[in-house]
Amino acid sequence: MPKRTFRLLAAMCVVAAVVVGVTRARAAGPQYVFYTGLFTVGPNEIAYCYLTIDDQLRAPSARVVLDFLDENSAVLAHREVTVPSGQTGALRTPGPDLMRCRIKVFETATTPLNPGRTMLPSAEVINSVTNGVRPIPMHDSQQIPSRP
Repeated sequence: MPKRTFRLLAAMCVVAAVVVGVTRARAAGPQYVFYTGLFTVGPNEIAYCYLTIDDQLRAPSARVVLDFLDENSAVLAHREVTVPSGQTGALRTPGPDLMRCRIKVFETATTPLNPGRTMLPSAEVINSVTNGVRPIPMHDSQQIPSRP
């Protein structure tokens, strides 16, 4: 086999391996899921959903999906972001509506999440007229005991 053909075949194998690796990494399920219960956002209010990764600055970034869902779990607002260590990913949507916030944090082959990482989810509603802030409680799905 000529060297040129061999090099081309080797390069194609490398590209195929990278594509398969990226596909598998993106297909991995979320490692962490945070959510709120249903809450009301009025006509003069804006809902915000945040995830801060508060750990060592040299740790890998995380792939995060932030969603606002209605009472039937239909997506009202969606954002997929890469959040570097020490930074915050955010999503906002105006009212009026009845909604909940869901945050999914994904581990990939290039962004491993170890148990020592600290993730701080939060949600709030801000009234655009009065500037009043209403915090919304967040729940960590890993802290809920499984049912038999």
